[in-house]
This record gives sequence, C-alpha cells and structure tokens, in this order.
Amino acid sequence: MDIVIAGGHGKVAMHLHRLLVGRGHKVRGLIRDPGQAGDLAAAGALPVLCDLELTGDISNAVGPADAVIFAAGSGRVIAGHRGAPALDREAVIDAIVALGQFALDAGDRIEAVDINPLMARAEGQGVCVADALVVVAPA
Repeated sequence: MDIVIAGGHGKVAMHLHRLLVGRGHKVRGLIRDPGQAGDLAAAGALPVLCDLELTGDISNAVGPADAVIFAAGSGRVIAGHRGAPALDREAVIDAIVALGQFALDAGDRIEAVDINPLMARAEGQGVCVADALVVVAPA
C-alpha cells in the first residue's frame, strides 16, 4: 500500500513510519522542514516537502496514494497538552493500522474511507469513532 502521512515528523507519524514500512508498505511523510528529511529516511519513509499551512492544494504532494493519514499536531494532544490528561496513543496507532489492514483486505472494492473524528480516550481506555463513511466502488 502507498501511504502518505501528513505531519510526517511528529511523534505519532514517526512511530507509524517504522511500523508501516516494517509491514512492507511504501510510506511518504509530508514535512515542512527539510532538516527533518534524514529522520524520515532513517525510519524508512520517503520525505516530501509540503507546508500544510501554506499550500492550498496538497494533491501534488500526495499523488496516487492508497491512503492518507492526517497526524499533524496530534502528538501534543495525545501526550497531554496544556494540562489535559495523556490519551491512549497505542490505541490510536492500533486503530490506524487496523484501518489500513481493512483497506488492504477490501482491495478494489473500497473507493474511500473517511473517519471523522477518531477520538482518543484517556490512556488505556481506547478510541471512539463518532462518524465513518465507507464508499464502495461501483460494481
């Protein structure tokens, strides 16, 4: 699977790069700082320069990806940003990996999957999905 991770140098993204590459996926990480490219390469991901805040259209950076994971800014929130309790990081990663496996298993039968939002609960409490849409490919 060809997977793009937005926020490619964050804590969650760096963990996902190693995990997904280890499972044989092609992984590209969107980063805005060229100085982070070496870290992504060391994790097995292909660094792609793209500033999400300045670029109105990221389709050139994403290209023909099978999946896009938006992880930008997630690390601070999961770690317990501004006095909030830490969230279940492992459950978030497990959910993302399970969704990727679902997409692989479904093959061409699935055109798109949108989960919005994936809500992490307190550490050890898992995740919850408020809304999900699976678009089945025409027969």
